[in-house]
Amino acid sequence: MLEKLIEKVENQYIGGQTKQVAVPEESLFQIMTYNEYKSMGSNDLATILERQNIVIRDMPTKDMRFDAVGLATLCLLHAIIEMQGSCNVIDSIQLKCI
Repeated sequence: MLEKLIEKVENQYIGGQTKQVAVPEESLFQIMTYNEYKSMGSNDLATILERQNIVIRDMPTKDMRFDAVGLATLCLLHAIIEMQGSCNVIDSIQLKCI
């Protein structure tokens, strides 16, 4: 099954590259460095966001552990978070989210 998924992904390649690399202007993603992002004006960013999602790489971050203390820096641990899509309980442990 994984092989079929990989094959479908690779069939979308253009010249052996993903679309965002081969034809960035047609991609759903605008990939830029943190410094490029910081140097852009809000009007330029808004223009990009009209047609693409911005992915920022090389972004400086603080070291954070994936534990209760680290997660609490993102949001209160007891807060209710709204998400798009829906989830169905498959069993008492797993959720299937779409």
